[in-house]
Amino acid sequence: MTSRTFVQFIRYCAVGGCGFFVEAALIAFLQYRWGWSALPCRAVSFPVAVVVTWWLNHRYTFATRGGWPELARYLSTQGVGLLVNLLAYTAVIWLVPALDRHALVPLVAGSALGLAVNFALARHWVFRAAKR
Repeated sequence: MTSRTFVQFIRYCAVGGCGFFVEAALIAFLQYRWGWSALPCRAVSFPVAVVVTWWLNHRYTFATRGGWPELARYLSTQGVGLLVNLLAYTAVIWLVPALDRHALVPLVAGSALGLAVNFALARHWVFRAAKR
């Protein structure tokens, strides 16, 4: 891994932390304030977190021009990452049913696995095409 890739990865992780915070806050609010179960919480929190992380990654991590084509590529790759993320998230809930009422624990597992997939796709496809 080159030093530039390492710096991008660290920034990507920091942005992911911001996205995680946004998602966790929404999940906590929806679950503990309104009594929603785990999966409906994700249906609301994930899209919000994706838009936040795209904007931060395009400005801070990869310093690209952005625009609709880039956002479309980002959304499509996040779909792949979401699949990996949700498979892990759902597997944790399935293995430990009590975690359906504590959705932040499976969120950590899903987010960690999705991170590796999303970084590779973002670096090599999403933000590569529109460098400044």
